[in-house]
Amino acid sequence: MKKSFCAFAAALSMTVSAASGFQPTGLNRDAYLDLMEPIVRLAAGWVDEKGAVIDPALNREWNQTTPRFVSSAAILLRFGRCPELLDTVRRAMTYSCSRLPETEVRESSPDFWMRELATAWCCLKPLVPPEESEAWRARLAAVEPENIYKFTDPAHKKLKEFHNWAVYSSGGESMRDSLGIGGGDFLWGNRFFDVYMAGQLHRLTPEGMYRDPGDPITYDITTRLQIANALHFGYRGEHFRILDNFLKTGGPTLLRFLSPEGFVPYGGRSAGMQFQEAIAAALCELEANRCKRLGDLESAGQFKRQAHLCIQAIRPYLTGRELYHVKNRFPPTSLHGCDGYAQYSVYLLFASSVLGQAALFADDSIAERPAPAEQGGYLFVLAPAFHKVFASCGGSYAELDADADRRYDSTGLGRILLKGVPYGVLPAMPFTATPNHKLTRGKAPAQPVAIGPAWEGGTAAAKPDAPWDTEIIRQTPQEVAWKCAGKYGEHTVIQEYALTPAALAIRCRVTGKDGKPVPFRFEFPVLSNDGALRPEWKLDGNVASYENIKLTASAPWQAGEEIANRNGLYRVLRFDFNAEGVAEVAAAVSSETH
Repeated sequence: MKKSFCAFAAALSMTVSAASGFQPTGLNRDAYLDLMEPIVRLAAGWVDEKGAVIDPALNREWNQTTPRFVSSAAILLRFGRCPELLDTVRRAMTYSCSRLPETEVRESSPDFWMRELATAWCCLKPLVPPEESEAWRARLAAVEPENIYKFTDPAHKKLKEFHNWAVYSSGGESMRDSLGIGGGDFLWGNRFFDVYMAGQLHRLTPEGMYRDPGDPITYDITTRLQIANALHFGYRGEHFRILDNFLKTGGPTLLRFLSPEGFVPYGGRSAGMQFQEAIAAALCELEANRCKRLGDLESAGQFKRQAHLCIQAIRPYLTGRELYHVKNRFPPTSLHGCDGYAQYSVYLLFASSVLGQAALFADDSIAERPAPAEQGGYLFVLAPAFHKVFASCGGSYAELDADADRRYDSTGLGRILLKGVPYGVLPAMPFTATPNHKLTRGKAPAQPVAIGPAWEGGTAAAKPDAPWDTEIIRQTPQEVAWKCAGKYGEHTVIQEYALTPAALAIRCRVTGKDGKPVPFRFEFPVLSNDGALRPEWKLDGNVASYENIKLTASAPWQAGEEIANRNGLYRVLRFDFNAEGVAEVAAAVSSETH
């Protein structure tokens, strides 16, 4: 790597005080319950006289919303919270259990119901008369999976075509079996799990991740949680060894791709939701328990710490007057940034449901230890599956997608999380030109945008000819440096990055088919409005600044158009680079606030 680049990065990194020592978060199981309770109390007001949860924007029930309310509320009741809601929860439980065995429920995503209702039954059983819990059990025992769930094939010829829905239903069936809810003369419980999970094993990666179509990060972690929950409650069938090793392998992968503050990566559908960090917390609690059983208290403490960091990350969105299910602060029922199925009720209650799982799994005797992402000093590359690059250094973090799904993201550097900078002020995800999700504020760009170069008729944020190549240059606690290269027809893009605890520096070069440099513009979106925060960026020649953040470039910045992603509205800052050589840009944060 060229010395000038090292000097450039070092010059932009402000003096950072030495770490003052590890400080535990002080959190325990109550932290999960504290985040759940406002959600459940809000949703209790949506329950109608039948027991259905009515979405406040749709004015009707949405798919698996009511079971998610029931499981969330049942867990709170199990731990002595919200006792005055017991009758409301009983009504919703009776309603849900009465519906699930009926074929009409197939249009309401029943594949997701059993895990929620089995959890609720387990928690409510000691709190209601025996005849009531038995009536619920009998209705759940009557559910014929291959007649009720949507993603089933009684001939068992299409099992490999199914994806996360089949894992959800399998996990629910296993839990039903382990809890003794029972079934009938049909394929159910752990036998159903064995048959349907056999068709999912080809989706497991060597890194311990699950590949849903398109490689969305959310459907890796949420599917892992269904498997982990089944094993936690007692599954020991024919796939146990494979799945146990899969989860054991995936634990360190999870620790390495989460950000130092606990945020889950962007990537694919259902991104930017609060339930993502709740899922990660639940997985980390289970892995902490595993490591404790094995006598590895250091790793157990790392997972425990990471679980707590994840819920700290989403706490600001779930503790105010308004509860947000997606990471922006526009009115939540506006559904800005939401996929078509991401209704407010179902995804807000999904966050509380998986927070409840984390509470059930939590072992508060495990002491926190520093998480790998906090310590940093590494580059983590996922390829070919997921095609991601993650860098972590001293509390700062970057994420790139080497070949993005254009329906949701753009190729290139999509996330910069500098220590001390609020989430989303610098981009936390890129900008697709063809969003499959709703943008009710602003508009998508005319062509895809990430942090990087664009040229006449093209952009590095578009789909490359092949996934970017990544070369690790340096990995130390003080600096992580790497290089990415991609081809776009006649154009070749080479970008070098150096992440330090206080800055990310980038060097960029674009060449044509003759290998000579071609003119380009470098684009860097910055937040203009997330529904609450409206940063006013100051442009002064080669420097753009907001509070303690400075963006320093090789040429004067210009303010471009405003574009939108799930997190909000962003102003595209850009500079033109027409000279021979390499363009340079860096984002840096000082230790001072203004």
